Amino acid sequence: MVPKEYIEMCEQAKEIQDLWTPAAWDYVYGFQRHATICRKKDVRVISGYETDGGYYGLGIHDYKYEYIKIDFIWLPRQDQLQKIIGLFPLELVGYINRYISVDEYSSWEILLLEVCMEIKFNKVWGGKTWVLA
Repeated sequence: MVPKEYIEMCEQAKEIQDLWTPAAWDYVYGFQRHATICRKKDVRVISGYETDGGYYGLGIHDYKYEYIKIDFIWLPRQDQLQKIIGLFPLELVGYINRYISVDEYSSWEILLLEVCMEIKFNKVWGGKTWVLA
């Protein structure tokens, strides 16, 4: 389950959202524009299969590409955040050990998103929005 706080943080991280090019297996939050039965916002996966009928998630081929970035908030996975951060794994672990108390975080995604925003954009989470550090 994706923590609600992580969804809010990703929504407010405009710099991260601007980097996103929708691709198969991305996690997103929102609702499908053409859904008729279930119109609630939910965490979804952009399927990498062309003929799964939606079983594995929202098919990027079934959706108008221009609406994906409008209708959904990208929820980067750990590997995607690590790529954005651009540090080698040992450097990243060193950064986390030096500056951050891991006990404060309910998920690795939240921790890595905060590290990413601080390193790349000099911003910290202020509880409701990202602010300059």
